[in-house]
Amino acid sequence: MATEHINPDSLFSYPPLSHVVISPPGRLAFIAGQTALDREFRMAGGDSLHAQALAAFANLHIALRAAGAGPADVVSSNVYIVGLNPARADEFAAAARVACDGKPFPPHAFNLIGVASLSSSEALIEISAVAALP
Repeated sequence: MATEHINPDSLFSYPPLSHVVISPPGRLAFIAGQTALDREFRMAGGDSLHAQALAAFANLHIALRAAGAGPADVVSSNVYIVGLNPARADEFAAAARVACDGKPFPPHAFNLIGVASLSSSEALIEISAVAALP
């Protein structure tokens, strides 16, 4: 049974988003918030939200692979962005469009949340996710 994506006609249409995702029976992986930190605790991307988002997506891919999943298995995520505004939302969207080796991160249910700060004063983005394991 495949993951089912539902976008009711009476809700707005935004291709990267699935309003409802129904996961098949099985196990779920809960992925902790991924930032642009590398394994040596160095922040990738400097003060560029776009670059940090790409690094956070790369770290999310690593965590998903460790769980035996991939981006297409993500059913839900929370994306926290420092100082979220329309321009920053656009930067995030641009990164999401190329987050999978130049291809868009697959549609799923997600929340884009503005915050004052994250765990590191350098971090501009953090992505947590839930994946339905294949």
